[in-house]
Amino acid sequence: MKATVLIATHRQSALLYRTLCSIAAAELPTEVEQVVVVENGEKDGKTEGVCGEFSKLLPVRYCYHEPAGKSRALNWVLRTQVSSEF
Repeated sequence: MKATVLIATHRQSALLYRTLCSIAAAELPTEVEQVVVVENGEKDGKTEGVCGEFSKLLPVRYCYHEPAGKSRALNWVLRTQVSSEF
């Protein structure tokens, strides 16, 4: 079974950086296929860059969903960006 780590964020690039540092330092199960970061609401101009910094350490993918709201962002990313295996 494959697994995906989903992270929704809004104007929290410093916290996202620390979160991705922790994930990169962890011994991830082989089932973890990708880390998907979805930024929602107004773009802060930093989130995509933070994801880029980790692209060589993690299978991280950045997505943007305009409407604000964590639930909206996570539901959108599950419907449109994550494998249909779920």
